[in-house]
Amino acid sequence: MEVLIVIIILAVVFAFFSPKMLQFINFGEKSQLKVDFALINSALAQNRAKNDLLQNSINLYQLDSARVNIKNEKLFSNILQKDIKSTTTIEKQSGSWAKVGNKDYIFFTKTQEYEFSLKDGFFECISQKEICENLD
Repeated sequence: MEVLIVIIILAVVFAFFSPKMLQFINFGEKSQLKVDFALINSALAQNRAKNDLLQNSINLYQLDSARVNIKNEKLFSNILQKDIKSTTTIEKQSGSWAKVGNKDYIFFTKTQEYEFSLKDGFFECISQKEICENLD
């Protein structure tokens, strides 16, 4: 009888907290994406400013030398000091980046995929407008 009461109590507690836990995880993943996005854009802005000061007309054409759609590649290594390891578009590890082209990347959350591309020295969200608005 006591075991049954404990199971019922645990079921009620789990039913109450499981939706909250999913929201918490989604919030954490989106926060990580916002931080990474800001770091990448900040590094690109710093690179543009340095080139302007030195009067270089060199544009950054690649953010890294990572291979496309390979797990554990070092992404954004040409601009960031911190390593960001990649996932694949098959694995779609939540909270991780995948390289899908020479200048194209995807960030995966449990509920969405955010697509990005390097265009004219700027790292831009190229997903649907509603999805990209979440980054501001």
